[in-house]
Amino acid sequence: MRHVFAFLALALIASGSAEAKSRFQPYEGSDAIMEGKGGTRVTKNGIDYWNSGMPPRRFKVLGLIEDKRGLGRLAGDAIGSKSVAKAAKAAGGDAVVFLSSNARVTGAVSGGQASAYGNQAYGSGWSAAVGVQTAKLAVIKYLD
Repeated sequence: MRHVFAFLALALIASGSAEAKSRFQPYEGSDAIMEGKGGTRVTKNGIDYWNSGMPPRRFKVLGLIEDKRGLGRLAGDAIGSKSVAKAAKAAGGDAVVFLSSNARVTGAVSGGQASAYGNQAYGSGWSAAVGVQTAKLAVIKYLD
């Protein structure tokens, strides 16, 4: 039974409980000031997360955040995450605009157990994907 818990702990670690990493890259360009037409947003951890569309006001693009985290239930999502908010605030941003995301599965962790008594057998098993998901978000500063 102890082995089952050890395998389960390994699967949780491999499937995304590792801390997310959000890396900021500054943007340079003459098109840094924009005005959006609206969309949907979530406000969390002190910033706005525009998950579709752009804010219906003037803003300046400060740069991009590349957020990498594991796959799985414990990994969470870039939208609403503390690591993205921390990186955006450190860059001077008020909000982020979701641009894209992708996931890459690199393997799987699985395990199980079985027991038999007489002519009856019982068993159970589990598996979890191992990989990384990457999201790109624009860090913006509201201008009005």
